[in-house]
Amino acid sequence: MEHHLLKDLLIIISTSIFVVFLFHKLKLPSIVGFLLTGMLIGPFGLKLISDLSQVQLIAEVGVILILFSVGIEFSLTKLFAIKRNVFVGGGLQVGIAIALSVFLSSFLNFNLNQAIFIGFLIALSSTALVMKIISHRLGTDSPSGRLSLSISIFQDLAILPMFLFIPLLVGGEIKIEEEIIILLGKTLFIVGFIFVSVKYIMPNLIFHIAKTRIKELFILVILSICIITVWISSLIGISLALGGFIAGLVISETEYSEEALSNIEPFKEVFASFFFVSVGMLLDINFLLHNYGIVLLALFLLITIKFISAFIPSYLLTKSIRASVLTGLTVAQIGEFAFVLAITGISFGLIDDFTHQLFLATTVLSITINPIMIELGMLLINNFSEKYKKDKSIDNEIHNIFNLSNHLIIIGFGLNGRNLAAAAKFANIPYSVIEMNPVTVREEAKKGERIIFGDATRELILSKAGIATAKIVVSTIPDPIAERAIAKSVKRMNPNVYLIIRTRYDREMEPLYSLGVDEVIPEEFETSIEIFTRVLHIFNVPSEDIEKFANYIRGNRYELFRNIKKSIKHKVFLSKLSNHRTYATKVNKNSFLDGKSLLESDLRGKYSTAIIAVQRSSEVIINPPPDFRLQSGDIILLFGSVENIEIVRKVIS
Repeated sequence: MEHHLLKDLLIIISTSIFVVFLFHKLKLPSIVGFLLTGMLIGPFGLKLISDLSQVQLIAEVGVILILFSVGIEFSLTKLFAIKRNVFVGGGLQVGIAIALSVFLSSFLNFNLNQAIFIGFLIALSSTALVMKIISHRLGTDSPSGRLSLSISIFQDLAILPMFLFIPLLVGGEIKIEEEIIILLGKTLFIVGFIFVSVKYIMPNLIFHIAKTRIKELFILVILSICIITVWISSLIGISLALGGFIAGLVISETEYSEEALSNIEPFKEVFASFFFVSVGMLLDINFLLHNYGIVLLALFLLITIKFISAFIPSYLLTKSIRASVLTGLTVAQIGEFAFVLAITGISFGLIDDFTHQLFLATTVLSITINPIMIELGMLLINNFSEKYKKDKSIDNEIHNIFNLSNHLIIIGFGLNGRNLAAAAKFANIPYSVIEMNPVTVREEAKKGERIIFGDATRELILSKAGIATAKIVVSTIPDPIAERAIAKSVKRMNPNVYLIIRTRYDREMEPLYSLGVDEVIPEEFETSIEIFTRVLHIFNVPSEDIEKFANYIRGNRYELFRNIKKSIKHKVFLSKLSNHRTYATKVNKNSFLDGKSLLESDLRGKYSTAIIAVQRSSEVIINPPPDFRLQSGDIILLFGSVENIEIVRKVIS
């Protein structure tokens, strides 16, 4: 058995390398490459792998690790912030998806019970794929990312009630009051488990583990926390993926969450790839070829239902067409947990073998084309919004609700937006804020902030914030699609405004500059600059030179960091600098320096060592002039190489 597993792993990895590399060259999503790999090597393809049980076990670990890492990155604070999105957005999405499925199924000769069960299957999305898209394309802080995550969380919560409801669909009896009490008990247990873990157990436990500085022990403990939490979740009937997410939330509230995430990331990527390969293996090519018309129709109906069911609650919550469209596309596929639900449905006679095969084919195809749909959707949104805005003129002066001029507009009121607003307030700079979180808008408006709710890609919202008379616009939202749309709208409405955009990745810089953005601040490179400048400070490089160097990097659009191999002269500069030190010593009576001026002592000429500061009593003379005369009792600060300072120290003494 072990040898079979090793052989299967070798086949999966080697085939995946070739296919994903080819897809990279074709600029297609790697997820589609993994799915195609599964189709090729699976039991319905070349039959290189016939036993899916081992691969599916590894794939399930991948799903758990994906949700675990998302939980670590997301944190309880963010979860509480989106609770409205989870229960309102997620609840409406599941409800609308089931209602639409029942309506359409009534035309396809399904009875009501079967139609409701099919609605259960269609309502669920692929948690693994949704989280992958949020992490790599949308971002957890973007409106569409938050909404997609919220809907996915609610779907996982809804799985247990769906399983409990299945016996009722076939005329079975369950004690509904007892089941509700059990469900509430499980919910209270989860909340209590998270509270106790976050408050009392995890901070102390991980602190003592981290204190040992044994990396292997730290990783093992983090994985153990994940496994134990998932195991407890499975015992009380919660999905394994949701258990992984809860484990991540528990870790997220400790100061070691970033280290835990960096250690889990490699495991997550490897195991997650097996999940997508295993999904591809489920597609029966022969069934698809013989029933391609029905499969394509089912796929079209599925995507339509999922898109509508997510678009409606998203628009109600955000009033943003762009965010709602992206959310609708992100969840427009059937999820991996629907496979388990479908098997339960077969055992209860709710679906037959043909419907099950149709379900599998539609599910795999929906997951396969979903990343491509999102890429096309982003392109269409940008093109449509640009054309729409060109055809629509708005009187900017009328809509300037704050009556501001020569002011700052802040887009996004997260951590960066709040800090910028605080700085503007300190400097008496007038500003207005655009934010898409209605709770934040309500709370900040009560505090007197000039803040409006809306999508900053829409010209009407920009007009209300006073774009026509603004001097500077700063966008702090980490949403690459929204960033480009904002750049187009802002520069179209006020070409003279100075536009600064914060982005997460350097790959977004050139597209934004091409749209007329005046300054793009990538988080990746700004972090590097901050670290680098602190290193230079420790090496006693003058602040003016450090500032010039940082401005040089920014002025050349971070070209130094992009082409580090071309910057040999800076490496030489640093290597010479690393041997230099400062050294403080006292001028004693009758010493070599007592009574001499700096010019007469000539330490710079003889020993390449400079006196950069002198303390006399309580007065400090910075950079004393050449005619400055030293006297006993002075404390001098020397700057030079380690070797030269040692020589000067002996000469002085």
